Amino acid sequence: MRQFQTAFRKYIFLLIVFAMGCNADLSTKQWAEARLKYKVAIEVFPRFLDFTYVENPAVAFGMLRHINEQVRLPLIFTLTTLAVLFVVFLFWQWRQKKITELLPLALILAGAAGNLTDRINNGYVIDFIHVHYRYQYNFYVFNIADMLVFCGVCWLMYQHWQQPKDFYGSRTDIK
Repeated sequence: MRQFQTAFRKYIFLLIVFAMGCNADLSTKQWAEARLKYKVAIEVFPRFLDFTYVENPAVAFGMLRHINEQVRLPLIFTLTTLAVLFVVFLFWQWRQKKITELLPLALILAGAAGNLTDRINNGYVIDFIHVHYRYQYNFYVFNIADMLVFCGVCWLMYQHWQQPKDFYGSRTDIK
């Protein structure tokens, strides 16, 4: 019974992280739309960080933006659905792992769900965080969901490098 309670608490915590990530993403996008759409960007850190409203019909880093919309939208929905199903599969495969090993998956799912919700509601994703250096060197405009996915993937890579294991979790021999 105790093992069930521990597992239950673990998944409740992961569900809370997922919900908080989705809420943070969607509420900041609502704020960006209300505060920034049709307005001048807000300088947060001069010469480095602005909040500016962008409607992104493509995926990360503007990929697929040149593809016809009738092809692009179904392709994005299909790729996102496959990615979400893969992360859910990993949750199932790794269900016995510690919560710290599952947290990156919750972050990735939260980011994917936030952007998918935005795309379903609007047909595009709202991006608003613009990092640059004096506008000479610009990084793509992004949102909280993008940061959640990025942090989740980086955390997974870090875990892999710290404890090299194959896909199914058995130890590999590294010399």
